[in-house]
Amino acid sequence: MSPERTLTILYDATCVLCTRSKERLEKWRTAGSMNFLALQSPVARALMPAMDEKSYMGAMHVVEEGKIYSAHEGWFRIMRLAPLPMRCMAALTPAWIARPFYAWVAKNRYRWFGKVCEGGTCQVHPKA
Repeated sequence: MSPERTLTILYDATCVLCTRSKERLEKWRTAGSMNFLALQSPVARALMPAMDEKSYMGAMHVVEEGKIYSAHEGWFRIMRLAPLPMRCMAALTPAWIARPFYAWVAKNRYRWFGKVCEGGTCQVHPKA
């Protein structure tokens, strides 16, 4: 990936797994090639106005040169900026494995890792 190309990564800011993953990515040597936007922000939503809400909130999305890569495809784009061992592992991972694995983790991410409470306080009965 050329240094002038930047990935815009749209992540779920209420997901503990997603926010921790973002924090790890920010520590990579290549972090300057990544911008992060919370899916909950109007700026992020404006990048994908036609996408239905379930698909939008159900995965991370990566925008590169105006093209959107969602779920496992976005993960593959990010892994091109990863440290060499991770980059090699990703290059050897076939999409037919990455696709269902990503979907399985995304579907269970709140149950397994939890949610970040908005404003620092959690509601016992959140609004539907």
